[in-house]
Amino acid sequence: MSIERKAPVINLSRRDVLSGLTVGAVTLMAGGAARAQCTPTSTPTTSPSAGIKPIYLYHPISSSLTTDILAAYNARKTTIVYQNIVDYDANGTWDGKTSAYNSKVSGISTSFTCATAIDWEHRSGWTGGFLGTLGGLDSIGNQQLAASHALAALKAFKGDRPNTKWGFYSSPYIGSQNNLLNPSAKFLAQEALLYDLWATEDHIAPRTYCTFQIGTSTNLSGGTVTQSDLQKMMTTLATLCLRCSASGGYHAQVLPFHSTQYYNSSQSFNRTLAPAATVYWHVYYFAKTTYNGKSSQGLTLWGGTSATPLDEPYLKAVYQGLNGLPFDPKMPRPTQVAAQ
Repeated sequence: MSIERKAPVINLSRRDVLSGLTVGAVTLMAGGAARAQCTPTSTPTTSPSAGIKPIYLYHPISSSLTTDILAAYNARKTTIVYQNIVDYDANGTWDGKTSAYNSKVSGISTSFTCATAIDWEHRSGWTGGFLGTLGGLDSIGNQQLAASHALAALKAFKGDRPNTKWGFYSSPYIGSQNNLLNPSAKFLAQEALLYDLWATEDHIAPRTYCTFQIGTSTNLSGGTVTQSDLQKMMTTLATLCLRCSASGGYHAQVLPFHSTQYYNSSQSFNRTLAPAATVYWHVYYFAKTTYNGKSSQGLTLWGGTSATPLDEPYLKAVYQGLNGLPFDPKMPRPTQVAAQ
């Protein structure tokens, strides 16, 4: 199926794009047209809005979470493609359909419809590795080179498993979540410079992990943000992702990567389990952000092999935040079995 394209913008010079988006970096946080189109909702509703959004799981799961319980929350297990499948030597070049690629693809059913992310992060000599260069931290030439190889890998997976929702983990790239409180022109330039990626991906998968504890003041070096600043951060990132989707003709769904753990290597609480309420607010603020009447369509919940197995209280908190419900640990389990 062909994609209706706007006038291509990938050939704009970095200077032209950055100068045009500098104002946008300010208005996204301070008002103006971008903010007028972005509407975060601060008060949860009492029932899920317009359908139950899917929760894709790549996370250790408690044995108590049976298939029927997962189905009640519209949660199902997915898979991830790690870098050794696409770029084994980490030189920033798509390896092609190697035996590792073929082995991974053969393990994915042709009827598998889950969101599946390609996790391509590393490349020595490029600013921020492969992800950072793809996000625009390096030269425009290297960014376009990274984008061309990303597209080649993406098209291969889409061709072999067209029913799966394919996208790149942690793209658009934000680096440190500190940047979400003061977005730069480079941060916003991904919307235009990676147009072909947004028009080809099936889903956009930004990283929205719990980086800071919610406190009474914002002290990024101390690892805390206020509730208000957390809302700004998640709203800023959600808006960028929705704008990227819009620039590609809304072909790509926005399905962020959330976590139940903290990920902040400079803090003592790194890799510890975040409170369920903290996970809820990360999910809620992102999910309730709208741009031109559209919002994210679900999420992926990720946890490494050492993560605390997911149990029902955390699954419930994610479900509530994703579907605009109040945070309520005592909420009865959903009775409906959602369509998978």
